[in-house]
Amino acid sequence: MEERRAALEVKSTYIGNKIFEADYVSKAYGPEKVILKDFFYVFSRYEKLGIVGNNGTGKSTFIKLLLGLERPDSGHFSIGETVRFGYYSQDGINFDEREKVIDVVRNIAEYIDLG
Repeated sequence: MEERRAALEVKSTYIGNKIFEADYVSKAYGPEKVILKDFFYVFSRYEKLGIVGNNGTGKSTFIKLLLGLERPDSGHFSIGETVRFGYYSQDGINFDEREKVIDVVRNIAEYIDLG
């Protein structure tokens, strides 16, 4: 049996108390497709965020709004000065769906330079 290892090197930096704030963010595609409506929340240090939902419910749109890749219809996100986001788009990765997730990650980014 072959043993393989994967390692991620992480350089630590100071992260302030403010991670990001969602200030009454709204986004919709017509009246039937409301992604967010007046969403307000202050995400703080050490807090974890999971985004779950069925296909087409707006998970990727939320991430794109947060990263500034899409504009909200109203409201805004305020991001902490030292916050850096990492994101793999579902649109940009081609892989064999029979592979294990760890193998897909290894093939794409065995080593990730975070510096």
